[in-house]
Amino acid sequence: MDNWQIHVQPNCEYNKSHLFQLDLWEKVSTNKIGPQLILTSHPACFTMGKGLQKKSSQELIETNLKELIDLPYPIFQIFRGGGLTFHHPNQFIIYAIKKLHPDGWNLDQHLNFLMDISNRLIENFYEFSLEKKLDPLGMWFKDKKIASIGVGIKKMTTTHGIAININDHPIIQFIRDYYPCGLEGKVYSSLDKITDLNIDWLKFESKFLQLLRST
Repeated sequence: MDNWQIHVQPNCEYNKSHLFQLDLWEKVSTNKIGPQLILTSHPACFTMGKGLQKKSSQELIETNLKELIDLPYPIFQIFRGGGLTFHHPNQFIIYAIKKLHPDGWNLDQHLNFLMDISNRLIENFYEFSLEKKLDPLGMWFKDKKIASIGVGIKKMTTTHGIAININDHPIIQFIRDYYPCGLEGKVYSSLDKITDLNIDWLKFESKFLQLLRST
């Protein structure tokens, strides 16, 4: 396993975190530093990516940015795959910034790394794992989507990553009227709604670091 450098930013303002991520991306993409991980969460907000997953077997509904008016949370347009999604303080977000190589670490390996390390983390607290799906991309418990994945690639270097809904937040109820990642908002849920366990973010962060060191 590569020697990831790790940055911890609990409940960090989205703009601040995004600028930090872009600064790391520039340094990784020019071989100034090695692979980077940012563990974070954000105050409630929306982000809009470059567009929905292509060639999906499901009918995904695109959200037009011009239709998003009078939102109670700020929205940021960013460079990553996927459409509209959301963040909140009760998510555990892993941003992974790493160079891809045709004969080495490729996009499939990158996506599987994000989902596998997330599942190991979830298994540690809840004694079950989520279903990994590539179509539509994400991690599911039965018919509920618990984790969303959006990755950007520029200069063969990844940005963004995976967001796991640990505990409930009002924004999850609010999105029922929208189509995050092209899906009906009602499919989104959180681990505490499934298990009745409320796990502190810092416990997730501490366990993640243990798992990464043992990988």
